[in-house]
Amino acid sequence: MTLPTVLLQIDADHTVLAVDGQPVAALPVGSRRTADQCFRQDPPRAIDIERAIEVVEDQVMPWRARLPAGAVLVARDAGVHEIARLAGVDDMPHAELTLDALERVFNRLADVASGSPVAASGLPVTPAFAARLVILREALHHLGFDRLRIEA
Repeated sequence: MTLPTVLLQIDADHTVLAVDGQPVAALPVGSRRTADQCFRQDPPRAIDIERAIEVVEDQVMPWRARLPAGAVLVARDAGVHEIARLAGVDDMPHAELTLDALERVFNRLADVASGSPVAASGLPVTPAFAARLVILREALHHLGFDRLRIEA
């Protein structure tokens, strides 16, 4: 039996959810939009990251109950591929990014947001990258997934 798939696509202005290829939502949180709305500094500070988390949570949380049980979460966009590589995932194009590995990348961003040097993080801490990372993290948390399949 084939499990249903939920595609997560993080664009500049929206995050699109599609179930088995059919779009079901275009959430008003995207890498540029969220950065513009939430980040007052570059790199963002801890309070900015917290604000972004709240904004993204509000958009993502209602969708958990609307997605099929047992579905596989999939992403194909280059920004998510970049996050997966930074998490140490190198078996592209059919790799998995676990929530634990994603949390480790997020913690590096949190360190920068709390004042650690950007260079020490090894992250490209641009506002769009930081927003994409927040969106991806909150999507996994609040949609109930413990991993994300990375596809080409």
